[in-house]
Amino acid sequence: MKHILGLDLGTNSIGWALIERNIEEKYGKIIGMGSRIVPMGAELSKFEQGQAQTKNADRRTNRGARRLNKRYKQRRNKLIYILQKLDMLPSQIKLKEDFSDPNKIDKITILSISKKQEQLTVFDLVSLRVKALTEKVGLEDLGKIIYKYNQLRGYAGGSLEPEKEDIFDEEQSKDKKNKSFIAFSKIVFLGEPQEEIFKNKKLNRRAIIVETEEENFEGSTFLENIKVGDSLELLINISASKSGDTITIKLPNKTNWRKKMENIENQLKEKSKEMGREFYISEFLLELLKENRWAKIRNNTILRARYESEFEAIWNEQVKHYPFLENLDKKTLIEIVSFIFPGEKESQKKYRELGLEKGLKIYNKKSSCFLSERAERSVSFDFRL
Repeated sequence: MKHILGLDLGTNSIGWALIERNIEEKYGKIIGMGSRIVPMGAELSKFEQGQAQTKNADRRTNRGARRLNKRYKQRRNKLIYILQKLDMLPSQIKLKEDFSDPNKIDKITILSISKKQEQLTVFDLVSLRVKALTEKVGLEDLGKIIYKYNQLRGYAGGSLEPEKEDIFDEEQSKDKKNKSFIAFSKIVFLGEPQEEIFKNKKLNRRAIIVETEEENFEGSTFLENIKVGDSLELLINISASKSGDTITIKLPNKTNWRKKMENIENQLKEKSKEMGREFYISEFLLELLKENRWAKIRNNTILRARYESEFEAIWNEQVKHYPFLENLDKKTLIEIVSFIFPGEKESQKKYRELGLEKGLKIYNKKSSCFLSERAERSVSFDFRL
C-alpha cells in the first residue's frame, strides 16, 4: 500500500488529496481532501504566517464598516435636520449642501470646523450638561447637548447585574479572595527606589501610598514616571493571605475596560445613596475634571442607561422653559415627519401618522431615528446614543 499526496496549485488557491493505493490490485481509497484560499496583496504576509483571510471575508468586513458608517451618518444628519428646523443647530456645524432628498440623507457632509472658530472644551461641555439638569440653557446650547448625546452611544451589551447583597456578603465573609479595581487616585507618598529582579528583569520597586475617594492604600509599585501629587487612574491589586494583604499598584491595561465600567457604576451608586437622588454621569465627570482638568474621560466605558437617564432629566427641565419643544406647530411637524420618514412602507406611514396625531419629542435613546408610542408619553423621536 502506498500513500500518495496530490496537489492542485492555482493562482490563489491550493487543492489537496491524500489517497491510499494498492498498485498491484488496483485498489485505493481517499484518506482526506481539502483546499485553502491564498489571499493576494497585503494579506499575503498574513497567509505566510498561517493567518489567512479569504477575499470574501475581507469584503465582508469592509461592507460591515460601510454599513455602520452609513447608519451613523443617517442618525447624525436626521438630528441635524431637526435641530435646524427648530433653530437649535450649533453655529459650529456648517453643511456642505442643504437638505433636499430625504432618501440620500446620509450623503450630506459637514464642513470642517475652522481653527479660528470658537469651540467648547470638554470641561465647558460637561459643565453645560450639569447646568442643564437644573437651569435654563440657551436653545443653541441645548442643541449642542443633544448633538453630543447623539454621539455618546454608551455600552448596551447588558446592564450590570443587581447586587445580591445577602448571598454576596455571606460568601465574602467566609472567604476573602484576591481583588483588584481601578480608581481615580492621588499619590501622597513615594518611597526610594530599590532594585530587584522581577521576571528576569531589573526593576525599581518603591513603596507608595495613594488616596482614593473611599480610603488610602499603602503598597508597592514598579511605576517610574510618577511623582507625589499626581492624580490619575490606577489599578489597585489586593492579594489576601494569612500573613496579611499585599497591595500592588500599577497602571490599568486597556483591556480592563470592564473593571473601569464597574468601578464607575459603583461610584455613581454610592454617590446617589449619599445625595438621596440620582448622581448623573456628567456630574461625576465634572468632579474628575475639577480635580484634574486634563484627566482623560474619553476612554471611559459608560452604561447607555446612564446617558438615557441624564438626557431624560435634562429634557424634562428644559421643556419647562421651552414648551414649544413638545407642542410644535402643525406645519413644522409635517415638514419634519415627512422628511424623516419619506418611505411608502407600512412602518413609515404608521410613524408619519403617529407623529401628526400625537406630536414630536426629541428623545435620544434607541438604535435609530424613529417614532415610538409609549403609554405614558407622546410619540418620541429616538436617536441612538
